[in-house]
Amino acid sequence: METDNLYKNIFMNTQDAILIADDDGNYIDANPAAAKLFGYTIEELCTLNVGDITPEQNIEESLKLWKEFIKTDSMEGEFEIRKKNGELRITHFRAIAKVIEGRHVSVMRDITERKTNELELTRSTEFLNRTGAMARVGGWEVDLEKNTVYWTNATHIIHEVPLDYTPSMNEALDFFHGESKKRISDAVSNAIEKGEDYELELEFITAKNKRLWGHAIGKSVFEKGKCIRLYGTFQDITERKLSEEAIKKSKQDAEKYLNIAAEIIIAHDQEGNITLLNESGHELLGYNKNELIGKNWFQTCLPKNIIENVKEIFNKIMKGKGEDLELVEGEILTKSGEIKTILWHNSILNEDGEIIGTLSSGEDISDKKMAEKQLEKSEKYLKNIISSMSDGFSILDVNGIHIDVNPAFCKMTGFSREEIIGTGPPHPYWPAEEYKHIQEAFSKTSHGILHSSELIFKKKNGERFPVIVSPSQLKDREGNVISNFATIKDITDRKEAEKALKESEERLSSLYNSMTEGVCLHEIIFDESGKAVNYRILDANPIFEEIIDIERSSIIGMLATEAYKIDKAPYLETYASVARTNEPIRFETYFPPMKKHFSIAAYSLGKNKFATVFDDITERKKNEAELEKYHNHLEHLIEERTRKLESANRELREFTYSVSHDLRAPLRSIMGFSEIISKRHRASLNEEGVRYFDFIMEASNNMSRLIEDLLQYSRLGKKENQMVNLKSIIENVLLTLEKDITELDAEIILPKKFPAILSSRTLIEQIVFNLVSNSLKYHSKGIKPKLEIAVEESPQKIIITVKDNGIGIQPEYQDKIFNIFQRLHSDADYPGTGVGLAIVKKSAAVLNGKVWLESALGKGSTFFVELPIITEN
Repeated sequence: METDNLYKNIFMNTQDAILIADDDGNYIDANPAAAKLFGYTIEELCTLNVGDITPEQNIEESLKLWKEFIKTDSMEGEFEIRKKNGELRITHFRAIAKVIEGRHVSVMRDITERKTNELELTRSTEFLNRTGAMARVGGWEVDLEKNTVYWTNATHIIHEVPLDYTPSMNEALDFFHGESKKRISDAVSNAIEKGEDYELELEFITAKNKRLWGHAIGKSVFEKGKCIRLYGTFQDITERKLSEEAIKKSKQDAEKYLNIAAEIIIAHDQEGNITLLNESGHELLGYNKNELIGKNWFQTCLPKNIIENVKEIFNKIMKGKGEDLELVEGEILTKSGEIKTILWHNSILNEDGEIIGTLSSGEDISDKKMAEKQLEKSEKYLKNIISSMSDGFSILDVNGIHIDVNPAFCKMTGFSREEIIGTGPPHPYWPAEEYKHIQEAFSKTSHGILHSSELIFKKKNGERFPVIVSPSQLKDREGNVISNFATIKDITDRKEAEKALKESEERLSSLYNSMTEGVCLHEIIFDESGKAVNYRILDANPIFEEIIDIERSSIIGMLATEAYKIDKAPYLETYASVARTNEPIRFETYFPPMKKHFSIAAYSLGKNKFATVFDDITERKKNEAELEKYHNHLEHLIEERTRKLESANRELREFTYSVSHDLRAPLRSIMGFSEIISKRHRASLNEEGVRYFDFIMEASNNMSRLIEDLLQYSRLGKKENQMVNLKSIIENVLLTLEKDITELDAEIILPKKFPAILSSRTLIEQIVFNLVSNSLKYHSKGIKPKLEIAVEESPQKIIITVKDNGIGIQPEYQDKIFNIFQRLHSDADYPGTGVGLAIVKKSAAVLNGKVWLESALGKGSTFFVELPIITEN
């Protein structure tokens, strides 16, 4: 009685449709799941025949199949049914014949959604693979000159080798075997020898011995007729190749765990112990038949992290307080430790009104969940690829209506995504004047002619720009076009580069033909041993004829020896070296056969070729010879004049010294006697006499200072270089002027650095002394003098500055104060001889330097002395 009740509950509560029919295919019983599946009541189903639930076109075949079935034990497969409302669904069925004599049981499960997901996954995978191929996932490059191979990280990962692994050319090809290796080897050879690009799908074996499929694209780069580099992309397309096999395997795995009910059916008692588990359940969980009966479901078949939560819900159900759990997703743990997702249909087992346990049927939806995640991942990955592409990308339906565009397309055209999506031909980025050309390209694509086209598009602001459109199509398994898509590349930069190149070539040609210098192009000729023996004239510009006095047309194609009628090609070794080393050379020479001097520049034009640019300098050479004669004569005159000038300067210095010396003796007598008379007889002199004697004394002192300054000025003609320490010089000057500094209470600011230079100590000391003395002398009355001495050094020069807060100098006198005897003030205001700044200027000039000042009346002056840095050499 208890068993009958249990199996009746199973029959009524299972999610699978269960139908019982007689030998003629008439249904005599059905469960609620069957009524729900077909849209009939149970009573209506019991009035129907096998043919009544079959699509009209399959009725005859279904009845024939039924007659064969009742002669066998069982049958299993996929079966299309027709519901009461005419809707067609796909089911998985399992039928057992003669359960009871004349009674046959069919169990059906609706798998329409799963089949739809599989189809969507197939379509998405195919679309992803097509787009991925355009994205060029893995990259590689071969430098044929250096014999090196470079792989990107993606290429290393695809081949399952370390990222620091660097293969040789042969090692890279050894990943391919059999027919694939022959095809890639032939393709590489053709690329190197003929410049043929290739695109192949090949089978290869990774470093970890995995057999995969790759999509290889290769291109070649040539220089001077020789292939120097190969580059391309390599993408793992195994997923695309094996997608159908994967889907097939997934289906087989799912069917493996389905028993007659195509689901796990399990019953629990009040403690959660397993009281019933069907064959599909054992197979799904990985246990032998009856191995789980009596075991606790929670402790045995659930992941640890959900045990407590599920037990709590189960206990509430046992107390009649549970929520509606008719359809619930949950995880189970198999014997092997694998976690699976099950869609449960739960019901409560009652006996005499008391809850005695639960009965559940569950569908393994792990594959469905995985497919949904894979589909979501594929769509997300595809969207990321399209969004990150630098070229524009457009997707259109079969009628040319925009479904989507990527950001690069919007940036390229200036239209927003919203402005593009939903538009049909003519699209807003089609210029009216280009409708015809674009429509022709669009028509070719719709007819399956997928050729790239160079077109003109229009930006939102009306600006036109050139593009290359590369179309493609996505088709279903029957070959029907699902959608069109294309990459759009803006080639404005390339077009401008082509235009610039053309203009450059035109300018070069114009320059070549209008040059005033001769230009000649040549090719080196070698003997059998590889030695340069001659060179051939390939071309020459128009001025060539005037300079060489030979017609261009008569020598083009001739050997140099024939053209110039000599035994050996002129300057052959020099030109051969230029062509070989690619190092240009320029030289002047005399060419005896033409009795002319030439200036020649030679440049390499590539392998074994060179160009010469030359000019006739015969007249210049004649002028240079004449100029050399005049130069030598002029040097002789200069030497003679210098000797005379040095002699005159020497005599002048001697005269100045002699005169100054002769003047000092009587001056000393005048000063001595005047001082004696002033001291002894000053009291006896009247006021006028005293004043006259003071005038005599002051005039004598001024004359003495003037004679001393003249002597100093006359000695400035010589310099003796030695290492000079500026600190020592400045300290000596300040010590000499210490009395004046103390009396005036002057503030002196010194530099932080005192460099040592190679120069004349005497001249630099005269410069510093006179500048400091001058600044102290011309201070403003009633203001404390302030002097700042600074030194600025660079690799080429040194600048000494003396800045004061004195009376300043008017602009109109600033250029005159360095002249000898030039004074701006009277002796009564500022005594002096007018020689000090002249000494500064002459000393700087002797040292090849210069002096200048910046000053403002009443605001002080800054004197600058610039001296060059010299070395011992």
